[in-house]
Amino acid sequence: MTGVHMRPDDMLLSAFLDGEVPEQFRPDIEASIESNPECRARFEQLKRLRATLQRHDVPELQARMAESFASIQRRVAANPRVGAGLRWRQIQVPVPAIAAAAFVVVALAAVVVWSFLPKAPASAPDLLAEGQDVDVTIRVDDADMERVLEWLADKEMLGEIRIQLPEQQFEIVGEPVLLKPDRFPEDFSE
Repeated sequence: MTGVHMRPDDMLLSAFLDGEVPEQFRPDIEASIESNPECRARFEQLKRLRATLQRHDVPELQARMAESFASIQRRVAANPRVGAGLRWRQIQVPVPAIAAAAFVVVALAAVVVWSFLPKAPASAPDLLAEGQDVDVTIRVDDADMERVLEWLADKEMLGEIRIQLPEQQFEIVGEPVLLKPDRFPEDFSE
């Protein structure tokens, strides 16, 4: 800090006066007191206050503090508005307002809990009645496939159907032959 002009506050000046400031900071504070008239005036005032306090007996000071405290208590007791800032402020809240606030908290908690509950899936006929698309997976044997398709057509629920063939490996036998559409025009025309 050496060479830096600081502006010590009253707490630091009091600590300096009482010898409570570490030795390394003392030169900077002394320089501030010497160079700054405002700082010097505050330091001199603290020195005078210290001298005044040291002249009086401690019991005398304690008696005066007790008298001052008793005087303040009498004034607060005589005029409640004087001590209003010293007391807790009480606010009266009507019971219906507390009940309404509790109801709102419980209702919000119920909505949050309800939103996390698992929902039952809607049935396919309900979804179809609402006009929504439904993806359904049915696994049947080859013999029952025709009956399932007839039942869906009967109920007018037949839409796009995807048939997944069993997973087997197919083997290509022979050589592929490319045919031109002009050789069999009746087969390729629509």
